[in-house]
Amino acid sequence: MDSLFNLVIMCGLIIASLTGTMGRSLHIENEVKTLLKHYKLTGPEWVGKAVFSPYLGKADNTCTCEKLVLLSMLNVYMDIFSDMMNKSKEKKAVLEELKKSVALLKANKYTKEQAVWQQLKEIESLEVRKKSTCTIQGGALNNFRSVYEVASTAGQVKKV
Repeated sequence: MDSLFNLVIMCGLIIASLTGTMGRSLHIENEVKTLLKHYKLTGPEWVGKAVFSPYLGKADNTCTCEKLVLLSMLNVYMDIFSDMMNKSKEKKAVLEELKKSVALLKANKYTKEQAVWQQLKEIESLEVRKKSTCTIQGGALNNFRSVYEVASTAGQVKKV
């Protein structure tokens, strides 16, 4: 009896886990449709105006969070060295040498991260709060589900 009960519980858990994301995806789809109707973004002029989808799958998987943080630090060092050069000309040669070293390091070891960094800056620079941003909001809303699905599976650990 215990083994039958355990089997039923196991099957229930498997079914719940398999339908959990599908149910959430359907819920999100319904919410998006509601918003599209409410904001009158269902016309043909909104089809194909993807805002974020062009960025999906563009980041190289060898680009890590740590390397992005390091690139950010290197960028700040470039700003610091430039600021120091502007404040004092007596160590200009040393600071220029440091800037050259950082630039060379970035060019040789951080090219993929620089491309991702540029994409992040482009995404963050999107104007989404102005009154004239209906096109961006409509396009973003139209491709929200696909972005959400990619984002929800991206953090999953792949089992080998």
